[in-house]
Amino acid sequence: MPRARRVRVTHHETTLPDHVIEFLQTGEIPPSSPDKLRFFLHGQVREDWELVREELLAEWIARAPGTRPWGWWEHEQPKKAGSIWADARRRIGGSGQEYGSTSFGFSLYLDCSPADPPTVESDASYLKRHRILTAAEERRLGPKDFRPVAMVVDEDGIGGPDLSDDPEDAPALSRAEGGALTQEQQTWRRRS
Repeated sequence: MPRARRVRVTHHETTLPDHVIEFLQTGEIPPSSPDKLRFFLHGQVREDWELVREELLAEWIARAPGTRPWGWWEHEQPKKAGSIWADARRRIGGSGQEYGSTSFGFSLYLDCSPADPPTVESDASYLKRHRILTAAEERRLGPKDFRPVAMVVDEDGIGGPDLSDDPEDAPALSRAEGGALTQEQQTWRRRS
């Protein structure tokens, strides 16, 4: 999928700068941002998200159905039942112990085997499980959008999302199913 396009979103006569919109889409602080401190102020980022939420989500879903931008994962990801903690993606298989979480609903895994990397549900599967995926989105998706996502295991046995820039380093599950990277892998590659 191509890199998220930067757009100016206007809401209630308030316009956020392009670098803020880009951050809410990707979770990356743009190098050209004149006010990097803004992104470390959680309350400010939440305010920015609330200000453009409707427009940004509508555009995102139209462009990338079955996925959500960083701002959604950061501020709206469902919580575990009876908990203040976000409900991470369900583990489908593979080795390792779940430990903590990162962005986009991914968890980190310890004591993983590179021969048997952890696999987790895709964006689309997560959204469907939580009854967030709309019928219109689901009609635009295919079976590949619901395939599990293989994590990458580093030399220390820690499994996490693929952060490499080299397509040859893509997790084996994706290469085996046609060579295309999943939305999550593309998003994480852009973040590195």
